[in-house]
Amino acid sequence: MDQPVTYRDFVVCIWEEKETPEWVNKVRKLIDKNSIIFIPLDGNDDKYLHPDRFIVKNRTASLSNHFLWEELLLDEEQDERMWAMVDKFIDEGKQYIIEDYEFTKDEPFYDYSNGRDE
Repeated sequence: MDQPVTYRDFVVCIWEEKETPEWVNKVRKLIDKNSIIFIPLDGNDDKYLHPDRFIVKNRTASLSNHFLWEELLLDEEQDERMWAMVDKFIDEGKQYIIEDYEFTKDEPFYDYSNGRDE
């Protein structure tokens, strides 16, 4: 995304890069802090963005990787989950804590079940 989205009277900033896009910094300066929600899909450690306005408390962790961890592979599934997280953030004011795990496609799969399902 290259612009904020208005959702339930909040300005939601969603971006994919680890670096903060210039448009996010402009929004940060123009909009009241309590009206902004930050969603960096690849994590972010920008010290100028209000840490309490991220939907993820450990904001350097990748939300995209979290969705893969939750086996949400389709964009539609990820979008649905993200907006549910935004709703909960708005309604309850609580940030999520997600695993800080870097997903790699080439990682070997180990079956730890020892045949439990047989």
